[in-house]
Amino acid sequence: MNQLLFVCGFPGGGTDLTKNILNAHPNIYLNGEMPFLQNIAKYGYGPNTRFSTIKEIKSFQNHLRDLNTWGNIENINNDFDSELNIKKELHLEEVLKTCFSNKSLPVWGNKTPQNTEHITQLANLFPSAHFIIVVRDVRDICLSWNNKWGKDMYLCAHKWAMRMKTGWLACQRISPDRYLFLHYEKILTNTEEVCRTMCDFIGIPFSERMLEHHKYANSLIDGKINYGREILPENREKWRIQLSQKKIHRIEEIAYESMNTFSYQITFASSPRPIIISEKILGYVRDFLALFLVGNRARQKNNIRTRASVFIFELRKRYRL
Repeated sequence: MNQLLFVCGFPGGGTDLTKNILNAHPNIYLNGEMPFLQNIAKYGYGPNTRFSTIKEIKSFQNHLRDLNTWGNIENINNDFDSELNIKKELHLEEVLKTCFSNKSLPVWGNKTPQNTEHITQLANLFPSAHFIIVVRDVRDICLSWNNKWGKDMYLCAHKWAMRMKTGWLACQRISPDRYLFLHYEKILTNTEEVCRTMCDFIGIPFSERMLEHHKYANSLIDGKINYGREILPENREKWRIQLSQKKIHRIEEIAYESMNTFSYQITFASSPRPIIISEKILGYVRDFLALFLVGNRARQKNNIRTRASVFIFELRKRYRL
């Protein structure tokens, strides 16, 4: 078995937890975020790419380095001499799998919430790839974005609605056996059922280790409060207490159609009313200022240098995407 798997969703929407649960399985290893992977197509690589010389592989590795913004391709400097001498020709996925990690496990890939927007490109690049898309209540995501980063909630609702809709539509264009949508809230409250569903989807036996994922997480990550910790079933519906009715109503209006698509009960809004230009402009201004004035409140080293590096990454992401 050699299964390429992508975990997608929305930032702050449960992709880290899903990745850690999957990585607790002895036959799965997903590395961290690589939001620009689909851009290898711009260099001429595709589903039929074969490498027959070391020079070709090294050129591919150089392109990966350029796209590896967060340093999550763990084995990118691998020497493929021996493999190429034996096989004479290596497929794109073979080389990518080895570059991703030296852990040669049957199920491999990465988690990148931003890649929900790029499911179509990734599905075309990797025809055998499967996708798990994690969906979290937009109201909790907006609250989290505001509490953690000081970001604008209405712009967040707009981004969530657009990106999740794009991911949904992309999945309707590929085979149903290649994608699985999961609700974050169900991961918290029905963990074993969700784990068994994921294993059935991937085609591997269930492992009890998945229910104790915190024992197998690599380490804690600065700026991610619950990363690598036990599941907190109560970590949901905080919006009911912490958001005003006015805020909830407007978030629901902006995300109305996508909330219906993913079966989230709407409490106050009666119809969709998309974000308006003035809200969007104000949202971008607030988010821009938050990068420098707020940063990541959960990060221990939340200094101006760290904030500047995040800002540069965001600019680069927008340019590449």
